[in-house]
Amino acid sequence: MYFLTPTLVIFLQTLAHGAFDANARQDLMLLCDIANLRGREISKPEVEDDFSQTITELEKMNMSTAEQAWQDLFTGDPNTDSYDKKHKDATQEPFKTHWKQTYDKWLGIKHGSTTGVGAEKWINKNPPPRGGASKQLAHAIINHSLEELTKLKQQFTEAKEEATSGLPGKASTKIREAIFGASATSDSCTAAITVTQNNNWANSCDANGATSVLGDMLCICGTASAGSADECKTANIALTWNTGVCASAALILSECPTQPTAAVTATELKSLIDRFRSGLRSVASAGALKLYVGKTNAGTCSGNTGEACVDYSKYFATGAQNTGVSTVPWVAKLVGAISDIEAGQQKAKLAHKLSAKINNIISAAERAYKTTVIPETSLATANPSTSQKTDSQKVTEAEDSCNKHKDRTTCQPPCKWNANATDANKKCTLDPKKAAEQQATQAAGTGDGATATTTGCARHQNQPDCEKDKTGDKQNCAWRKGKDGETDEPEKEKCRNGSFLLNNKFALSVVSAAFMALLF
Repeated sequence: MYFLTPTLVIFLQTLAHGAFDANARQDLMLLCDIANLRGREISKPEVEDDFSQTITELEKMNMSTAEQAWQDLFTGDPNTDSYDKKHKDATQEPFKTHWKQTYDKWLGIKHGSTTGVGAEKWINKNPPPRGGASKQLAHAIINHSLEELTKLKQQFTEAKEEATSGLPGKASTKIREAIFGASATSDSCTAAITVTQNNNWANSCDANGATSVLGDMLCICGTASAGSADECKTANIALTWNTGVCASAALILSECPTQPTAAVTATELKSLIDRFRSGLRSVASAGALKLYVGKTNAGTCSGNTGEACVDYSKYFATGAQNTGVSTVPWVAKLVGAISDIEAGQQKAKLAHKLSAKINNIISAAERAYKTTVIPETSLATANPSTSQKTDSQKVTEAEDSCNKHKDRTTCQPPCKWNANATDANKKCTLDPKKAAEQQATQAAGTGDGATATTTGCARHQNQPDCEKDKTGDKQNCAWRKGKDGETDEPEKEKCRNGSFLLNNKFALSVVSAAFMALLF
């Protein structure tokens, strides 16, 4: 019969419960695969469309089809002229405030479309439609298109930014927090973030683990009181739980295989979570099932040699709400990163849809500029009393209307009073500058680049003068509130164009039909 000496018994127990353990090494490699996500790029969808150049071209087309009086407001060289130099002291709209933010932009557009020599000019390479009616229709379509494009481009830009930057950035932050702990701002071990307590294994491991992937790696490969351990490697690793384990973080990470270089995808994250779930070990302990990584001694996880583990059992408790692998704190961060990456892909799909819609509108507007041809009689038929008048006739009528005022009080813009006029019947005359500004004011009512027909009714400041404005027996103006489609103080009674509603309904019907025909 052979007898074991006490020394030999202790030695055999050490072999059974301490030293290197292949299972602990395997679990370290499992966690290493997750730790190797650190610092890697997030897979980003491609959204490359940039509409800036084509929209600039449309803005030139918008300028080139606008009424000449409106174009003339932006005459000048943007290198030497600007809003501040030309209109900063303006007292009337649209120059006082309306053009303050956009005047320089339209000045540049006008300059860009008309500078150059001969065939090199943009306007000569891209001539607008011939004829007033064709030009008006093209302008209405282009102007409406630009309004739509402004809204759609903003939506596209927001979707693109979220898809390619915002959501991938959020996913990257969550992955960092999974590896280094919630609220981690760098790829490094931080006391009270990566581990609960930097120099206390018991407070940071066993059932107190799961704070971070790196923390769990330090738990299963180190022991509570020693300055080094060989739990995960045949040679000791200097994991200093006794003095501050974060100082050893680089050592444990160096045990991991070489990091992949490919961008992180949602599929990879899902695979890592599935592998972690299936890689959890189990042992019966005190009548319950213990789920863990590392090494236990019959369910005991004390931090001593051979008993270094992280216990995840509470996250899988039977009958409790919200249980499962996704409730493990650092796994929940990875689940959040998956959601961000997939949300980014959805934003990219939205951006592509918006891009297609934007390109469709751009193409329709370009075709309107290059192909619109309608008979010149179309708009004239809608309102022959106004659309058939030449510019000189309109000026003459406006001058005659001003001459009717015999005192200063009724001589209002765009008329001006000259008490020293040699002709007593022409002390009230048309002020060309005020007339141009008033026309621009009416044009501004529908946005940058919009042009509205100027009839001169707005110059009448009282009802009698308004109702006297006639062409033969035809009433040109009416003292009334605004009708459907008029945005200029619609609730106020003032002198307005008597043919506004007819003109606008006709124009809207023409524009709508033409625009839809171009789009589809």
